[in-house]
Amino acid sequence: MKLIVDISNDISVYDDILVAIGGRRRIEILKLLSDGRDWTTTLLAKKLNCKIANVSQQVKILEDSGLITKRLAKTVGNTTKIIKSVYEEIQIKL
Repeated sequence: MKLIVDISNDISVYDDILVAIGGRRRIEILKLLSDGRDWTTTLLAKKLNCKIANVSQQVKILEDSGLITKRLAKTVGNTTKIIKSVYEEIQIKL
């Protein structure tokens, strides 16, 4: 699915999305998620070589903006949060 952010008129409609994609680390997370695979906070932190707490913060911002989703999946002895991108492509129309 593709998201087109049209900021040619009322930019305030997209405030949450623009804030979410305004951080370098969040862009890196979105790039990783765009492969369609299931990701966890731990896997993202390892791939990005940063702390899990930092990735959790960034994931929360992306989730609140509607750009990603989380779901619970049962693993051996645990419940894991699976993170996925809602959109394969995001375009900004000026």
